[in-house]
Amino acid sequence: LNGELNYINEFDDQLPFMQYLFLLPAFFKSVKVWVLISSISVLTSAFYLFRFLRGLIYFDWGLKNKNIATKISFLSSLGFVFLLSSLDGTLVQINAIACSFSVLSIVFYLGINKEYSYHKDRNKKNYLLSVLFGAISISVRPYYAPHILLIAIWDFHRSLCERRNKNILFPLFRWMISLIFIGTLINATPYILTGKLNDFISGIKLNGQLLHPNKPIEILYEQFNDIVFKTGNFESIIYLPFLLMIFLFIFILLSKFYNLEFLLFKVNKIKCDLFYIGIVSPLLIELVI
Repeated sequence: LNGELNYINEFDDQLPFMQYLFLLPAFFKSVKVWVLISSISVLTSAFYLFRFLRGLIYFDWGLKNKNIATKISFLSSLGFVFLLSSLDGTLVQINAIACSFSVLSIVFYLGINKEYSYHKDRNKKNYLLSVLFGAISISVRPYYAPHILLIAIWDFHRSLCERRNKNILFPLFRWMISLIFIGTLINATPYILTGKLNDFISGIKLNGQLLHPNKPIEILYEQFNDIVFKTGNFESIIYLPFLLMIFLFIFILLSKFYNLEFLLFKVNKIKCDLFYIGIVSPLLIELVI
């Protein structure tokens, strides 16, 4: 608002897009404006998540009962809103909007709901929206990058379940280049227009360094301590279903490991989707942290 960009007169540990994202709250001098923006992002992603899950469950998972599929999708979307608005930071911090946009990126990329996604022109639009939401999510929380890059590999694995011949290299390369291009565009454009690109590059290099160079075991202990002892009983309970799902799915995989069905990609879409969204995706985020 004052004509000063990040990284020029002072350093900021966020990407420049954060500065653009908070233009409206800064203009109105109220955090309530930010909470409104954050809430809209969560509710919008919950709506698209509902449509996505309904198509996923009905068309791809084979539950041929639209009424039950709709109820499951609706409850899941409500759970999504509840989790983001109940965990530490709620809708005030930037975590909610980063998570919401990552969900939108998944929804628009996979385009599973045949009711609105399989039109050719709509597919192009969905891909562009997926790239945009993915780039924004990474710009807000950079540790989402591997999780969002994973979407292309996830889609490739799903195509194997459909017995479709698909090459992973081109879609993955296109997806990665698209994210880098759009991510750079939404962050660096003001620096390019004002001739301050070198300051932008210097800021990115500085942000690439470790902020808190702790040992992995120390980070794990700190996370465990936060979840169990610092956040209180209510917040701790919220994590339990997620952790139980991981343990249950690992147990199912190990119980059938003798025939190597997953390693040989001989799985249905249900196991494929649960594996990526329930285990690989969160573990990638944890690995980056």
